[in-house]
Amino acid sequence: MIRIFGIMTDPIGVSVPGALIELRAIKSQMESLYGSTVAIKCNAVGAYDFELAPGTYDVYAQNDRCGDMDYLGIGKVSSSTPPGPLNAILVDGGIDLTPPMLDAAIEARDAAQLAKQQAAVSAKRADELQKLAGLSAELAQHSAKLAAVDRAAAAEAAGLASISAGEATSAKEGAVEAARVAGEYQATSEQHATAAAADAHRAEVAKSGSEQASSDAALSAGVASQKEESAVASAAAAGQSAVLSEQHSTAAGSSAALAGDEAAKAKVQADRAIATEQRIQQAAAGQLDSIATEGAKQIALAKSHADKAALSEQASSEYAARSESAAQRAEELVDQATGGALLKDQNLGDMPNKEAARTHLDVPSNSQLTQAISGAIGGVTPASIGARPDSWIPTAADVGARPADWIPTAAQVGARPDTWLPSPEEIGAAASGSVAALQPAGFASFVYTNGVLTQMTEQLPIGARVTAYSYTEGLLTKAVETLGTLVRTTTYTYQAGMLTGYTTTEEGV
Repeated sequence: MIRIFGIMTDPIGVSVPGALIELRAIKSQMESLYGSTVAIKCNAVGAYDFELAPGTYDVYAQNDRCGDMDYLGIGKVSSSTPPGPLNAILVDGGIDLTPPMLDAAIEARDAAQLAKQQAAVSAKRADELQKLAGLSAELAQHSAKLAAVDRAAAAEAAGLASISAGEATSAKEGAVEAARVAGEYQATSEQHATAAAADAHRAEVAKSGSEQASSDAALSAGVASQKEESAVASAAAAGQSAVLSEQHSTAAGSSAALAGDEAAKAKVQADRAIATEQRIQQAAAGQLDSIATEGAKQIALAKSHADKAALSEQASSEYAARSESAAQRAEELVDQATGGALLKDQNLGDMPNKEAARTHLDVPSNSQLTQAISGAIGGVTPASIGARPDSWIPTAADVGARPADWIPTAAQVGARPDTWLPSPEEIGAAASGSVAALQPAGFASFVYTNGVLTQMTEQLPIGARVTAYSYTEGLLTKAVETLGTLVRTTTYTYQAGMLTGYTTTEEGV
């Protein structure tokens, strides 16, 4: 897209606010279709600024305050057109000064540049895909490391579960031992209770016999008191033993219950650890396989894109080189056949049919070049763009030459009938009536040097016009026309071997 900007003014330089600009495509191009129309409205100060696709357009505009849409001419935009005002893209007088052959060559060059840019984009995309494939491989390695760490953590959890199970087993064994000790304490307390009952019975027997043995009464009473105190102490010890036994039984039950809970928890942890390890192993194996597969796919895809980009770039380069070679060869054929002077109608005065002379040069048409451009990627052949092989030598028929036995007719060489008598004006007679021996009016002669046209002399009613041609490296660079005191000089400019324009100056008017 080319930026077009400027200010719409009338002939005295006053801006035209709100002026309309309309462009209609008169030729289908890469980015514009024939007949498409666009309208742009200038702002309050007559300024306009828009982007335009390369192509050829009919340009209309309200270039004054009357408000009428005037036809300004043909506007041409190419990829090499610099940004600028609307005037810069207009062709003088609505006439295209660029030869058709140059148009075709420019279009071919632009298409080749576009294909090359697309190939560069494809190559860049392939590089990005290759980098992504490398990143995927790095992620796969990182995932493998994480899987190894998770596997180690699972193994550690399984070890901790085994330790917890061992501790639960030890706690259970301790609870069984506590229950056994509690049983022993209970048996001891029962023995103490039996002994206390026996002591109490003996105390009663001793007390009932105290009356009969008074001498022994005090002793018996003391013994009885001692026995009673011993019985009371034994009863207290038995109570304490019973309480302690009950406490030990409760503790043993609690220890047994705690041991059962710990064993259940240890089993649950062990099961979870085993299940976790299995899941980690399965996930790690599946993830590694998936990542490896995806990495392989990404690498294969990147390689495919890289190969396609290389082929596309190669095809684009070959097509650009062939297009440029074909355009240059066509121009060389034109120079060889006519000395680079086919662009001037007066240089074809000795030809019976000017259009036939141009047609016989067999220059590829725009449609042929467009078809060749459409097949630029894949399957480009020299024949598809109208190129000739390097060994090709044009025949006489190819350049419109006459056969060796060709004899022109009287009408073709401008001969007069036998009864024709020239008038004084036709032979350039002087006012006094004298008749000079002049050549017939309309006659032209040509001078060739090394097969190249160097001078043309035309006999006109007002005198002889002599045109001298100058060449540089086989290309026509200057044409000097002399007619009396009038000297017209036309200078031709080229870029990369192709005609891009010309300038004309006159002296002695």
